[in-house]
Amino acid sequence: MNEKRDIWISARAYALWEENGRINGHDNEHWLQAVREYELMMQTRASPDGSEILAIRKHEETT
Repeated sequence: MNEKRDIWISARAYALWEENGRINGHDNEHWLQAVREYELMMQTRASPDGSEILAIRKHEETT
């Protein structure tokens, strides 16, 4: 596996665990959700913060 991918997925799974109240026993669900989010992000070529989408919208508003 790609190290950057693994780091991103691990951090996202941890964030999901925190967002869901730090309840134990859902680690596999959080990991799989993070994998899905990563794969979607790669398919759409979106950045993690969505900055390119915001830039496009801002440009559209000014033209």
